[in-house]
Amino acid sequence: MGGWAKADSLPCSVNVFVSDHASCIVRVLSEDIRCRDVASRLDAAHVAKRCTIVVGGSPRATLNIFGEALRSLQRGGFRNVQFPSKFELTAQANIPFAEEFTNARAVVLVRVSASTYPPEGESTYPSDEAGRRDYFSRLMRATAKLRVLHSWKGPYSAGASIAVAMPQLCTGQCFPYRFQVGEKVVVFIWDSAEPIFVPPHLVIDAARVKDAISVLDALAVKTGT
Repeated sequence: MGGWAKADSLPCSVNVFVSDHASCIVRVLSEDIRCRDVASRLDAAHVAKRCTIVVGGSPRATLNIFGEALRSLQRGGFRNVQFPSKFELTAQANIPFAEEFTNARAVVLVRVSASTYPPEGESTYPSDEAGRRDYFSRLMRATAKLRVLHSWKGPYSAGASIAVAMPQLCTGQCFPYRFQVGEKVVVFIWDSAEPIFVPPHLVIDAARVKDAISVLDALAVKTGT
């Protein structure tokens, strides 16, 4: 392609902007390209592998496209890749990201094989006081079994079983995620022993799993897990 900047004219910090129409804009080259082609375009422009690549983007950009850009850069050998904690998308999509990945002992995709958790939804929540007490009592005693489908980090491998229950001693907020049999979710695990306790903010629910997978793939490559 014509119009490439010369290697000696490029800074060693390159900004890549993930747009909300499924493409990436390489600022220094003033080009709008497919995110999967970011690394090859930088190679063609003779951007050194040692250079810092700063990835940002529109809050409306999807996790899948964001992950495409990261995978392209990592597979292309650009190891000094910086990105915010999923910029504004964390708040928008309520998906745990870089900080949660770093802090977690394990990050796994699971299918719920057994659960005694009561279902969610207003129609299942008792309206009377005695019913509510019974509901919360069952919630605190509930358990679940998770079958690991894929692991990005930690000691669990595909096929492993993970036991979930409330801790015997609970300090602070101890409201659990209500696992339902058959659902497929991503879980960020902090506990070092089973049964583990899983609060709602450490679960990527079924509706968001597909978009989250590509980002978790990129994080696993970046952190070497």
